[in-house]
Amino acid sequence: MRENTSFPKAISKYLTQTKIDDLEGDGFILLIEIFQTSTFKDIATDEFINALFNSLEHIKEEKVFLAIVNILVSISYDQGAPETNLVLKYCANHPHSRYFAESTLILLNKGKSEFLLKCLKFVSDVFAFEKTRDDFFYSNDLFTLLDIILREFVNNGDVDAQLAYLNALHGLIKTSNFQKTKPRASDINEIFDEVIYSGDADAKLLEKIEEIKNSNLL
Repeated sequence: MRENTSFPKAISKYLTQTKIDDLEGDGFILLIEIFQTSTFKDIATDEFINALFNSLEHIKEEKVFLAIVNILVSISYDQGAPETNLVLKYCANHPHSRYFAESTLILLNKGKSEFLLKCLKFVSDVFAFEKTRDDFFYSNDLFTLLDIILREFVNNGDVDAQLAYLNALHGLIKTSNFQKTKPRASDINEIFDEVIYSGDADAKLLEKIEEIKNSNLL
């Protein structure tokens, strides 16, 4: 089915033209089964993304719900600059974006998802986009995200993943909610010092840590 080029168009037409109350779970399951970013590149239209956001309030099965969130994250990953990213557009103004934010935390909390780097890139883009930087995550969720980033940065031995966590952290500490009280700033600096003085840290990690420290945001 993945190789059948007619399926993405058919699924997109079904999701965008069917009333949300009439959508069946099998349609979403089929979408999950056949989704590949490459074949859906031309299908990821404004209407299609809006339909996925609309579905977030109606899907009850967690596995299907998180799979839809993964699809949105994957689409966002290939959409370029935040200002032209259609997923971020809906993160900024769609009434169901709250569900999306909460689900992002669930995915990141797993720590081992195959979509981890895409999720972290999405979080970094959220913080890079003026319209979502301070409003996408509620303050409590933001601080939960901070806890996850610090924990997983320490526990994850993959340099690419660690750099992605640092990029997300750099965006997070720029938010107004963080700057009000700077929670766990001392913990962040302690973790940074441990990496710096370990003697065997990757040069890219050291460069990024230095960049964050020099920003005077902590």
